[in-house]
Amino acid sequence: TLNNLLGLSVGFPAFIVLWQYSYSELNSDKQWKHWERIARMAFWWEWTDDGKSWQGYFNGSNATDFAEIIHIEYPQIEAFTRIIHQVAFDVNHTGLTPNITVRCEGPGQPNIMFREEGLTCADPNFFEFFSIPLRYGHASTVLLKANALVISEWTAGRYFADGNPLGQTLQINNREYEVTGVFENLPRNTHLLFDMVVSNASYLDYWEVSRPFAIATCYIKAAENLDWIDFENEFNQPEVYAGHWAVGLKAYPDGKGRTIVQPLNEVAFNRWNGNHFTAKSKPLLIIFQFVGWTI
Repeated sequence: TLNNLLGLSVGFPAFIVLWQYSYSELNSDKQWKHWERIARMAFWWEWTDDGKSWQGYFNGSNATDFAEIIHIEYPQIEAFTRIIHQVAFDVNHTGLTPNITVRCEGPGQPNIMFREEGLTCADPNFFEFFSIPLRYGHASTVLLKANALVISEWTAGRYFADGNPLGQTLQINNREYEVTGVFENLPRNTHLLFDMVVSNASYLDYWEVSRPFAIATCYIKAAENLDWIDFENEFNQPEVYAGHWAVGLKAYPDGKGRTIVQPLNEVAFNRWNGNHFTAKSKPLLIIFQFVGWTI
């Protein structure tokens, strides 16, 4: 009947849209190579002001040296990488402050200036660690230089129109950076959120000193599939915990914490302190899938 045909003409497209959207979002971060072997190093921290009532929170960031410590102490961890997002920039760790202005000027370049909010500072192996596709440059080398800058396709279009930006320079807060790579625009179904990445190569010595400040998002990659819960329990044993948390406990003697190993495919769905993205609602996405099937 006509009503049935009209119902199908509306219901089938709605099913396709809802199903594709929810399926994609529920599989966030599974597009990265070896995603099942990658985890974020987070923590739970709680404290008391009166010795009786405790308050606590989860934090998705960590100290800059922590991932490297885990990599050194646990042979089953083959690699680590770290990023600091723009809101946490400081001169000692990144050479920059959170208020960012980027200028493009010079022979053959347009005179353009923008305020930017999507910068990160990362380890030299960051693009290789995640296997983020690059339009220009090589993942193993794009962040090796101290003044290296890797930008998204969208950002390249803003500053350089349709030209090849490799070797061009941008002034970030009056510091000169060389464009060494261009990465494909990041998909919607990832917690990674940035348009420009500067190298931390000049600041590695500072990143490797233990300080009680959770400003870096730290990732580890296992040599083979690990049971992340067992791994988390292993280095939260009292004798191990005391060593890993020594600096933080000294700075905040009324607190206590637990290191959290969060599988990569779970990161996008947690509303934790230290996140630099809007968390997705897994229950809502599952409802979308259900609605799609029932239409």
